[in-house]
Amino acid sequence: PPRLFYAFMFSREFQLLDLVQRELGPEVVDAFLVIEANMSHSGAPKPLHLVESGLLEGSPRVAHVPVLDLQASTTDREREVHQRDQGVYRGLRLVGAQPDDLVLITDVDGVVSAPALEAARRC
Repeated sequence: PPRLFYAFMFSREFQLLDLVQRELGPEVVDAFLVIEANMSHSGAPKPLHLVESGLLEGSPRVAHVPVLDLQASTTDREREVHQRDQGVYRGLRLVGAQPDDLVLITDVDGVVSAPALEAARRC
């Protein structure tokens, strides 16, 4: 059966990350691609909060995808698009995604219900 990867950009949404992991267990989502940049979309430098938190050690289904090549000389929208697109691309390579696997790209606060994802797997 195809695997399901749940991808989203991350800044400091620790409670939402915890909620998504609890609501969407391993029987629903194989891995979360958590895409984090060292620059905000407005161009300000920022730390990799997920790395600093130490939470990655206890989260085997979380694939942390750092995007460290955003350019301050680009627009906010260009930085956002680059972070999302490169993060998904790099994350899928990181987890060894196959052509039949499913990928949901969403915002961390756009939690999709487990029954909806289970139905998508059956399509």
